[in-house]
Parts: sequence; structure tokens; C-alpha cells
Amino acid sequence: MKEYIMKTRYKTIIFVVGLYVLFDHCVRIYRNIPYLSQEAHAVLRRYEPNQNRRITPQNAENVPFSTYSLRTNSDGFIAEVDEGECYFLGGSTTECLYVREYNRFPVIVGKTLCMKTVNCGRSGNNSIHSLNLLLNVVLKRKPSVVVLMHNINDLIVLGLAGTYWNNTTRSNVVQIRKHPIRDAFSAMLPCTERLIRFSCMGADEWGDIRGVNVTLDKDSICSSFRKNIETFVFICKSHGIRPVLMTQQNRFTDNPDKDIEHAVAVLWSDFGIDYRTFISVYKSMNEEIRKCSFVNGITCVDLDRAIPKTSEFIYDVCHLSESGSLLAGKLIAERML
Repeated sequence: MKEYIMKTRYKTIIFVVGLYVLFDHCVRIYRNIPYLSQEAHAVLRRYEPNQNRRITPQNAENVPFSTYSLRTNSDGFIAEVDEGECYFLGGSTTECLYVREYNRFPVIVGKTLCMKTVNCGRSGNNSIHSLNLLLNVVLKRKPSVVVLMHNINDLIVLGLAGTYWNNTTRSNVVQIRKHPIRDAFSAMLPCTERLIRFSCMGADEWGDIRGVNVTLDKDSICSSFRKNIETFVFICKSHGIRPVLMTQQNRFTDNPDKDIEHAVAVLWSDFGIDYRTFISVYKSMNEEIRKCSFVNGITCVDLDRAIPKTSEFIYDVCHLSESGSLLAGKLIAERML
């Protein structure tokens, strides 16, 4: 009996030691494989290349169709061509995902001016993401014109996080791989990994500060935003590209309708930010765009003042409807002539 117990102990010890050696070996391999190592890397927030699928609207009650087309080129941008003459950078207000593809304003501009246009808009992108795309993707295509529109995403990020370089899942421009098993799985089976990841989404991006009163520092927010749009202009001019800035259309008025009041009520309930304070900073950021355009002698398409602030043209706070997108396309084309 004792002999049996001793043999069992020896086997257990040998098994534990062997398991430790195997684990140590796996860790060493992990640390030496570049695509699995815990290295910081810049995030190019764009779609997967060469997609052709239908999108079902999420959290959008006032859009008329049940599905919308999403077709991307080899760069992951919304376009039928790989190389365009004019690129549009921005967030979801540029993306126009819930507008039929032939009515999205980048397409309208292309048809009107007889030029190839590419829509680089991506929901959630702020101006840092667009600068990243400009430097690492757009410039190599040698466009003649690049158009930039940002505001509300920058305001949210700068207002709640205080900086573009933060730890939120969506707005952070630099990420560190922390999950070797998931990364290995993603490398081997990217499509399956994406399906699992999207099906498990739902984490609260601002959960750490939700319920904490936030004070919007208008001067700091506008200063950070101004530096980014000035950087955009400088990069474009340095590469012989015509920069065009656009203010962002919106339905913010001194006396908003109930839909808009309800849409921004979460800012008060979750962060203690009142409507008047929020739109004051928002308006100042659009004004920064106008000033930057004037100082640098470049074209400014003032959609803030040109698009009527009604549900006919803007279906929620700042996203264009079909009619709004058609009008925006016409206005942009006229200003770019």
C-alpha cells in the first residue's frame, strides 16, 4: 500500500513539474511571436475590406428602411473604387449608413463633379482616428481633395475622458493586446472570432464614470479639437492635397423639440451635463472649424448653417436623412467647384 502511495506521489510531482515546464515554454513562445506579444499598436478604425452585405439599423427609430447596403473597397472604405480623387473623412455623420448608398452625400458629390469619391466615415470615429487613416491609408492613394467633418464624437471623448488618449474601448487610438488565446484564435479564424466578438458586445464604454458629474472645459476641448483640424490642414497641404473642412449639421436649437431633448437627456441623468452647456461647447467647436478655414484660406462647407434643423433633413441629433444627404451633397459640390 505504501509503495503504491509513493508511486502516486512521484507521478503527481512529475506531472506538476512537467506541466510547469510546458507552461513556461508556452509563455516564452508567446513572448517571442510578434502578432501575439503584448505590444501597443495603432488602431485603424475602418470596416473590413471587400464587404458586400446588408445592415439592419440599430437604435435608429426614424429611418424609413429595414436594411441598408454596406459595400467596402480593398481599404475598408465605403466605395466601389479602390483609388479615388476625393476622400471624405469623419464619423457616422459622414458614413451615412442609414441612407441608401446612391443617396449618400459622398456619392452625390462624385456624380455631380464627375470624380471618384471614397467615403471613409466610420461610426464612432473622432478626428484622431481620421488623422490616423489619412496618414496610414489615404495618402498612399494620392487624392487631390480630402474633406473632413467632425464635432460631436470629439466633444463626447474630450468631455468625458479629458483627452483623445484614454482607455475606452472605442475611442482609444492605441491598444495593447492582452489576450494571447483570443489573439491566436483571431489570427487563425478571423471571421469566426468577429462573429463571437460582435455577438458578445454590450460593454459600457463609459461605465467607469457613469453617475459621476462631469464639468465640460470649453477652452480645453476647443483647443484640443483645433489642434487636430489644423494638423489635418497642414498634412494635406504638405502633400499637395486640397483640404476641405465641414461644420457638422445638427438639430440643436435654443428651444429643441421633444425628440432632441429626450436624446440628450442621458447626458444630464448620467453625467450631470445640461443641454445648454453641451450645445454651447458644440457650437464653439463648429466655430473653430470656420475660423481654421478662414485663417488657412481653405474651403469651408457650413452644413451647420445650411442644413435646416428639422427631422425632414436630420433624423436624430445630427445624422442626415435621405433628404438631408441629398441636400448636403448638392451644397458640398457647389462649394468645391
